[in-house]
Amino acid sequence: MENLGLNLQSFIINTLVFGVFFVLMHFLVLKKIGAVITKREAKLMEADKRSEETKHALEKAKEEFAKIIENAKEESHKIVNDSKHQANDQAKKILEKAQIDAGEIIVKAQGVLTVEKEKMLADFRENLEKSVKESLTIILSSQADKIDFDAKVLEEVTVKS
Repeated sequence: MENLGLNLQSFIINTLVFGVFFVLMHFLVLKKIGAVITKREAKLMEADKRSEETKHALEKAKEEFAKIIENAKEESHKIVNDSKHQANDQAKKILEKAQIDAGEIIVKAQGVLTVEKEKMLADFRENLEKSVKESLTIILSSQADKIDFDAKVLEEVTVKS
C-alpha cells in the first residue's frame, strides 16, 4: 500500500474518524432532519388529504347547487304555467260573466222595448180612435142636416167605436 501512496495507519484513522463523524452526524443532525422531514411529509399528506376532501366537498356542493338550480327552474316554469292557467281561467270567467251580463241587459232592454212598443201602440190606437170618433162626429153632424139621421144612429156609432 505504500507503493500506492497510502499509509495504513492514516487510512484506519481516517476511516475511524469518518465512522465517528458519520455516527455523530447521524444522531445529531440526520435524525433531527429526518424528524423534520417526516413532520413535513405528514403535514403535506394531511394537507393533500384535506385538499382532496375539499375537492370532493366542492364537487358535491356544485352538484347540489346544480340540483337546486334545476329545481328552481322547474318550480319557476310550474309557477309560470300555473299563473297562465289561472289567468286563462279568470279571463274565461270574466268573459262568461260579461256574456251573461250582456244577455241579461239585452233581455231587459227587449222587455222594456216590448213594453214601450205596446204603450205606443195603445196610445196610437187610442189617439186614432179619438181622431176617428171626432172626425165621424164632425162628418155626421155636418151631414145630419142633409141626410135624416137619427140621434140614435149617431150615438150607436160613437159608442161602438
